[in-house]
Amino acid sequence: MQPQPYQPQQSPMQPMQPSPKPKKKITITGVIFVAMIVTGVVLLIALIAWLGLSFKASSDTGKTLAGAAAVLEPKDSAPSNETIDSSLGVKVPFNARELSGFGLAEDVTYSSEELREKRPYSVIRLRPVETSQASRNEITMVSPELRITTSVDKQYWSQFEGKKGYKDLSKLDILVQETTSQRTKDKWVSAGDVEAKRLGDVDYRKVVYTSKNEDHGVTSLRREDCYVTVQHDRPFVACVNNVRSGNFAALPQLENIINQLSYYEPSQDALISDEKGKEADKAMLDGKKDQEVEAGDGKEKESPKDDQKPNLEKSEPKQPAKISPYLSESSDFLSFAKAAPATVRVGSIYCADVKLTLPSGKEGPLLTGACVDKSGTGFFVSRDGFIATSASVTSVKPEEAIRAYIMNAPNSSQVYERLDRVLGYMVEGRLIMQTDADAIVAGVQERNQDVVEKVSALSSKIAPENITISQESYSYAVQLQDKPIVVNEKGNGSLEFALSDAVVAAGLEGSRYSADKTQDQVFNGDTIKDDIALLKIKGNDSYPALMLASDTNVSEGAPVNVIGMPMYAIGSLSSGQLRPTPLFRQGAAGEVFTGSNAQRLLSINTSSFPGFAGAPALNKSAQVVGIATYNNLSCPSGKCFAGTILRDTAEISNLVRSRNVTLRPSSVISDTWNKALEELIRGNYKKAYGLFNDSHRLYPKNYLATPFANYAKSQFGTVTDTSAFNTGIIVSQLAAIISVFILILLVIARVVVKVVVRPQYKTQYGATAGGQYIDANQWRPSPPSASGSIGPTPPPNVPFTQQQPAVWQPPQQTAASSAQQSVQPAAGQSASQATHNQPPAGVANQSQPQSPPFSQDTPSETTPPNPTNWQQ
Repeated sequence: MQPQPYQPQQSPMQPMQPSPKPKKKITITGVIFVAMIVTGVVLLIALIAWLGLSFKASSDTGKTLAGAAAVLEPKDSAPSNETIDSSLGVKVPFNARELSGFGLAEDVTYSSEELREKRPYSVIRLRPVETSQASRNEITMVSPELRITTSVDKQYWSQFEGKKGYKDLSKLDILVQETTSQRTKDKWVSAGDVEAKRLGDVDYRKVVYTSKNEDHGVTSLRREDCYVTVQHDRPFVACVNNVRSGNFAALPQLENIINQLSYYEPSQDALISDEKGKEADKAMLDGKKDQEVEAGDGKEKESPKDDQKPNLEKSEPKQPAKISPYLSESSDFLSFAKAAPATVRVGSIYCADVKLTLPSGKEGPLLTGACVDKSGTGFFVSRDGFIATSASVTSVKPEEAIRAYIMNAPNSSQVYERLDRVLGYMVEGRLIMQTDADAIVAGVQERNQDVVEKVSALSSKIAPENITISQESYSYAVQLQDKPIVVNEKGNGSLEFALSDAVVAAGLEGSRYSADKTQDQVFNGDTIKDDIALLKIKGNDSYPALMLASDTNVSEGAPVNVIGMPMYAIGSLSSGQLRPTPLFRQGAAGEVFTGSNAQRLLSINTSSFPGFAGAPALNKSAQVVGIATYNNLSCPSGKCFAGTILRDTAEISNLVRSRNVTLRPSSVISDTWNKALEELIRGNYKKAYGLFNDSHRLYPKNYLATPFANYAKSQFGTVTDTSAFNTGIIVSQLAAIISVFILILLVIARVVVKVVVRPQYKTQYGATAGGQYIDANQWRPSPPSASGSIGPTPPPNVPFTQQQPAVWQPPQQTAASSAQQSVQPAAGQSASQATHNQPPAGVANQSQPQSPPFSQDTPSETTPPNPTNWQQ
């Protein structure tokens, strides 16, 4: 075997060469980087899905679905729209659930379903519905009535030709003159100024006739507002009569009908040209000709099954019920629906004994059991049971107690007994004559409305210092559900509430009420300075509440929603409630004006109702911007026609501050209910279904929660159902959130790894980091020198490193050891082979330690020299 040529080994002084490139290993940094890429892709997909599904997350078109509107306003309480069509040229639309209609044609009075047939009605009358119990009451004040008249005489205008003073007048002015002449035949009636008024696209002349009757020593005041027009050369007169201080709250309902009248060319067949036509016209301008006609005077009147309800509630509209205009927009639907559970009916009962003293100082009669019951609307302003309402509902004046003592007597016999007692006191005190007292009793028996009002006004003849109140007590009740308030009579003639889960007791927390204004003054347009009260339901339950708007400035023409609990025209709890659920109305904001006591008032052009005092007025966000109050018959500009007057919510804030009460309108009950309605409008029916059930669980008195839950369930899988898309959005949102969270953690982990774990490099002598060897098992401190000193010792737990010598020197060896090393064969070599491998002569001190032969137990990298053999 040929000897191998000598290959000198690399000296440690030569630059270190990198070791052979090892196989690429999986590192922590690489794993983190890959995870970041995967997470980013998932996040991107989730965001794209979220964005794509969001376009289909709502099916709200801005219009309310008929089914949802029917839940909020069921068919039996939705408007029953009817129209009386007279072939003489006028159409009269009205809501048969709120107004009773009658029509006179060919000397026959028609009512109810009979009015659906087109006839030549020359007289059409509308009045608010009333209970049969109220109509049978011996001493009931009848509500106002709208009377629309026209002529059947084809030659109507010919009768005024050549009449003195009419030559230069227009037909409209002639009609005004004739209307005024007919009414001023009564010595008590006076006519106001003629006012031009345009309602819709119709021009009218308005005249107010006032009747001030001072018979029998007591003054009664009655108004009649007439609107006169000529359309298609035919005369029309629309008058609201019997407007009094005790019933004027119903006036806007009738004014609203005038605002909706439409006229057309009359049928010539309906007009009469002979003397019969002239005879029929006598009823046209006479406001008393047929005003006593009862609802039962029609040809085919049906007997009601329940005599506690108005007759016309049994009739159904000709057409299927449609969505009411005030609910057609989804934003208005939400405003009303959110406020409905927080809107309640408030009832109050006041009972006292009234001691009368004669002007001479002598004792008069004691009126025991004088009880007044009132009703209005209130709304929760705080989740802990605080309710805001009108103070006119919770407060009673002494004269009201005397009036109620007579008019609220349990039966007819007691009515006359109590009336005789009060009239006897007034005769003895020389306030009226005995003949006046007898005439008043006779007038009550005849149900004469002027006399009935005189009875109501008897207390105004008694000086306040002659009235002493004792044993007075107030009690308040709140109707929370769709079950009406019930008032029971006790054995002593006093009244009490029948409390239940639906009707609960409340206490008066605070009130601000100016009692210096009489009802007659309010009737004449004066405003009450303060009219706000705060009730508190007894107990610690939680309730849905409405939030007061921070900005109550409503721009003119902006829609305002009003939700209230209406009463029948009498306005007494004992007469029955018009409906057990809220009534919804919407009107455009009109004039903002200052009342007679410098308070801020706002008019809106929607009709008010008895029982609406204290009702909340809402903006589109269901926040309260005003409180409905008594209706002023006029406002400075005269724009309050068919309108409602709102008081500023600042009155609530001022009262709350004075009582040190903190309002907390937000609650889980309100939030859950509002969210359920919003999801319903969006078409997310499955989510809405669950939230409505939660609402019922949180507040079982919410009578709308279960019907809405059933409706939402019935819409599963319909074309408007967006539940699947909303579920996809939730999944996408969850995936995006989780991805972002994981991505943040991965970024943090990558930064930590980069800072804490330092990079390592392999050389032929081992691994280095930052230019230093880090293999603690190979590097050791130098042996003791000749002087006996040793190298520095590293601190504990710190790997020892020693600087590489600047000049390399071979290890010192003895001759024997050198010779032995030079001739000692390596493993697997013969002695001759070992000798042959020695360097040639002349190359002394150039040999280096040989690398051990390769084996499976020996690493392939060249092992660096042992530093213990290096000498400085």
